Amino acid sequence: MSDGRQTAVGLALAAAIVVGWAALQGFALFAFRFSAGTIAVAALIAAALCWLNVGLFIVAHDAMHGSLAPGRPPAERARRPDCAGLLRRILVRPAEAEAFRPP
Repeated sequence: MSDGRQTAVGLALAAAIVVGWAALQGFALFAFRFSAGTIAVAALIAAALCWLNVGLFIVAHDAMHGSLAPGRPPAERARRPDCAGLLRRILVRPAEAEAFRPP
């Protein structure tokens, strides 16, 4: 696969993961109504969010190592802080976030 095609596929998949995570997170927080009858749906939402969180980690990791958009360093540098910052906000409490800020 050429670098240009791999870049397009990588950035498209990264965008799909970020948009999917944001949409499902928004739905789960603001639109979903938990009740005894929706326990199975809540479990599926939780499983999907866990899967998408792993996807966010993989996207951030690929951006850090230059494999998300090979041959396009500006695209790598643009996505790296976005995904890493999003993961930091998910995984680290705000008071501890300063310790994980990149130099």
